[in-house]
Amino acid sequence: MKLEQIGSNMTAIHGTNSTVLFSYETPVASFGPLGGMRSETYMACGGKSVTTEKHITKFFRQYSIEKKEVRVVKQAVIERKLEKIV
Repeated sequence: MKLEQIGSNMTAIHGTNSTVLFSYETPVASFGPLGGMRSETYMACGGKSVTTEKHITKFFRQYSIEKKEVRVVKQAVIERKLEKIV
């Protein structure tokens, strides 16, 4: 497991097969062998932080993952990914 500070209030935890993005203190997106995933809870239309949306966009761009390739999943799916890493 490796912790990486990507930007201000933006951190990633890298596991063997997956990476989970934290915006502030909340896991909001991940990617691994099955592709990219983002939490439906933190979609811009959900009235959540614009900054978190920017973090998610930057995260996937950094790993050359197109927005159209990212699946929207329930928050619990992202949290389960995190549990497998730590």
